[in-house]
Amino acid sequence: MAESNATQVILTDDGIKIINAQNTADNAASQAENADSAALIAQSTANAAKSAADSNYNYANSEIAVQSNATSKAQSTADNAFSQATTAIDNDKVTRVRLKTT
Repeated sequence: MAESNATQVILTDDGIKIINAQNTADNAASQAENADSAALIAQSTANAAKSAADSNYNYANSEIAVQSNATSKAQSTADNAFSQATTAIDNDKVTRVRLKTT
């Protein structure tokens, strides 16, 4: 059977300082990793928000274009009707109708 001998380690002040410095460095590295993760999450959230805003902007622009086109067509139709009415009046092609009042 093998004998085991106890080993005693005595740390000097410098050894304790080195261990504390290593622990501090490890903690700082861990916090930096956490900050990186938080920054990535924030960036991802910001990208999603920008994408949603872009989508809403594009939709609004397409709706404005549709409304503008409809307004243009309505104006053209009204102008055409007015022109036809004016031509009929100028050429005395209008039948005068007397409306009954009660």
